[in-house]
Amino acid sequence: MVDDWSTMTRHAHPVRYIRPLVEHALDCLGALRRDEGAPPPDEAFTQLKELREAQYVSRIA
Repeated sequence: MVDDWSTMTRHAHPVRYIRPLVEHALDCLGALRRDEGAPPPDEAFTQLKELREAQYVSRIA
């Protein structure tokens, strides 16, 4: 997601997604260190992921 940041944030305000993306990454890292499964993503992370997938599909079409 970070690699596609500029593409994804053309239609959304990027500041809104920075904190949830970093928090989710840290939660995943902590879970990995504890040998647990990844935690479920929050709403902002899910929206950013959907935005990324939509941008990817629009580049293919």
